[in-house]
Amino acid sequence: MIKKYFNLNNNFDIIKYFTNDLIDKRKEIAKISKLCFEAATRGDALCKNVFTKAALELSNIVKALIKNFKVDEEILLSYSGGVFKSKNLILTPLMNSLCYENITLVKPILPPELGACLMAFKSVNSDINKVNNFIDNLMLCKQNEHII
Repeated sequence: MIKKYFNLNNNFDIIKYFTNDLIDKRKEIAKISKLCFEAATRGDALCKNVFTKAALELSNIVKALIKNFKVDEEILLSYSGGVFKSKNLILTPLMNSLCYENITLVKPILPPELGACLMAFKSVNSDINKVNNFIDNLMLCKQNEHII
């Protein structure tokens, strides 16, 4: 699949492409994750394992961060990024890795760019009414994406 997608001739071209041509090219690297997702959904065990290992790495980050929370406090955890388009390939092993923690996984209600707007607004506005009004406006933007 990789040879076909990137128009490469043989396995040695794959190695050269990965080591020379993909350095600091996030968009090109993201294409590989899409290929990995496609192969995993077709049953490729190695590609499924890529998502499982990624989930384990993410859970290790979460576990390190939650040490700063109270033990009995429920933690709401959301997510964003291209890897989460793989849905249960990443989310199921992620939650399995975090099942002994007091964490509830919450589907994002805003896309990343609107979430960033909310964070910026909250950093300069502590008035909860203004923040809630801003959230309502962001939700309208999300519903009317053609306006943005």
